[in-house]
Formats: sequence, structure tokens, C-alpha cells
Amino acid sequence: PRVRLTAAFVCIPFLVNIALMLLGLYMDSFDKFRVVLIIATLFDWVSLLFISQLKQHQRVPMHIQSYTDRIKEVTMVIFGEAIFAIILQPYKDAQPETHFYLALALTLWVIYSMTLQEFHILPSPDDHALRRSMLFGYLWYYTQFAKQIFLLGASIGIKRAHLLMFVAPTEPIDRDTRRLTVWGQSLIMVSVVLIRSYSFGFGRHPNSEDPPAIWYLKAGWWAFMAFASMLPQLIDQTIFEYVSCTPMVVMACVGVMLFFIIIVEAALSNLVASQYKTLMEKAGMSQDDVGELTYLSHKTSSSIKTYSANENDEVSSDKAKSSA
Repeated sequence: PRVRLTAAFVCIPFLVNIALMLLGLYMDSFDKFRVVLIIATLFDWVSLLFISQLKQHQRVPMHIQSYTDRIKEVTMVIFGEAIFAIILQPYKDAQPETHFYLALALTLWVIYSMTLQEFHILPSPDDHALRRSMLFGYLWYYTQFAKQIFLLGASIGIKRAHLLMFVAPTEPIDRDTRRLTVWGQSLIMVSVVLIRSYSFGFGRHPNSEDPPAIWYLKAGWWAFMAFASMLPQLIDQTIFEYVSCTPMVVMACVGVMLFFIIIVEAALSNLVASQYKTLMEKAGMSQDDVGELTYLSHKTSSSIKTYSANENDEVSSDKAKSSA
């Protein structure tokens, strides 16, 4: 029965969207079709809330790993379209010489860096926001939607800047391309921080049980991510505004910025993982006792504390038996 009920709550809004799209096809102008498309999109977003009207025992359990993989596939399509657009020769009169390959390599690096930033840190199914609560699950879902829009805008800006490397390599890029690239990168970073906070933040990392060294490292990671979201704006208001805003300079700055963010984040993650490894060795644990050692694993610190407490209880019990 709950499968039929859940299917009804999912399929009925889907059928309404199909009807709206069919209605849009019969509109006599593109402006009217665009209005219908916006209405259908907003209804699709709002209809996600309908499932919350069901009680927990009435809903079909969600396979979190499979569901998040489906969301990732949409992101990979956006990246794939961007790569497909730039590997083709963008300007028919351009010759495949050094400038061509430099522009191609630089643009591919920017897209690859965005992919690394996207999938570098992912929560385990046990720690995921979808399992944490319904509120965090909805926040995660809607922020993912917004992030995909920002990714699309940033990829369009990158493709336009790549094209301008051949059309007008010595001229400043136009304001629309600049805004798409800069604001797209900033909003992507903001959405990444928010998405990670739903699984890792709000009392989980850092928390009161963390040793001081780990607490400060985790707090520093959050502070750095907040700073990274403002970094594109700082580059825009300094280098692009007063130094140079040619396509090559813009792509080089974005590439260096993403490289810097990835390196610092990787360094912080390894430092935290190293601190956890030291705690595990002191507690007499192996990595198998807590599973995969990730620097933002919700269960790692609690597992170490539980393991140490159990070990102390066993020692105390042995001493009591010896005394008896």
C-alpha cells in the first residue's frame, strides 16, 4: 500500500508538468511558452514538498547512495557539455597552433578543477543530510538544484571566454561573460559550502568532543571555504578591474584560483585525517574499527571515544576481578 501511495504523490505532479508542457507547445509565441515553462519549473520544485505530507510509515525508504548518484549524473552532464563544446575548434579560421592548444588546456583544467571541487568531499550515506532530517534533506535538494543552475551559468561564461581567446584575444571580455564567470564561480562555492554544512555542519564538525587541534583545523576549513567563495569577487575587483581582463588572463586567474582552493582543502583534509590516525593509534584501534578514514566522518570521533571508554571499562573490570 505505501508503494502505491508514494507513487501517487510522485506521479501526479509529474503528469501535471507534462500537461503544462503540452499546453506550452500550443502557445503562439515564445514569450508565452517561456511563461508556461517557468510555471512548470516552479511547480516541479514546490511539488517536492508534497511527499512530506506522508507519515514515515507511509513512505517508501530512499536509497541514499543511488539517489545522490542520480543528482551527480545531471552535474556530470553539465560538465560534459562544456567539455564537448570546447574540444571542437571554436573558430573556423583558427589554426591548431600553440595558442590553440594553450587555450584548450587552460579551459579543460578549469572545468576539471570544478569537477574536483564538486566531488572532493562527499558524506557517507550514514552521515548524509538526507538521513539527518527532513529539513536538511529538503535544504540539500533545493541547494543542489540552485548549484546546477550556477554550474550551467559558469560553464557558459567559461565557453564564451574560451571563444574570445580566438575572436578577440587582446581585448577585454564583455561584461556579460565576466559576470557569468565570476558570479558563477562565487555562487558555486557558496552552494558547495551550504551543501556540505547540511551533512557536516551544525554541531557535527567541529563539535565539543573534538580535541583542540582537530577543532581548530575543522574551524579553519570552514573559514577557508567561506573565504574561497569571496575569492572570485576579490579577483574581479582587483586584477580584472585594474590590471587586465583579456580572455587569457581571466581563464588563467580562474585556473590558479581553483588550483589554490583544491591544494589548501586537500592539505587541511590530510591534516585532520592525520590527527584522527594519531588518536586511533593511541586508543589501540585500527582503521577497520571505524571504517573508511575520512577527515569529516561523523562517526570517527565518536567511535574513538566509545572504543576508548569500552577499553577502560574492560581494564577496570579485569582489575576488579583480580582484587576479588
